[in-house]
Amino acid sequence: MNQTVLSDRRGLRVPVDATAAELVDAQLGAAQRQLALARERLIASRRRVVALEEAVENWAQFARAVRTPVA
Repeated sequence: MNQTVLSDRRGLRVPVDATAAELVDAQLGAAQRQLALARERLIASRRRVVALEEAVENWAQFARAVRTPVA
């Protein structure tokens, strides 16, 4: 029977009798997936920052307009 060990922490599936090269390949694949996920999250965070910057600028413009006396 071919047993597979699943690491809960990293989601790696490696055979119980895996070689060092197989373990390294599994770790490399996990690191690549983590990097891709981190990049996606960074892109989403940057979009949120841009949206917040625009919102703050809009509020600042509104505040200036409200404070400016009408002639």
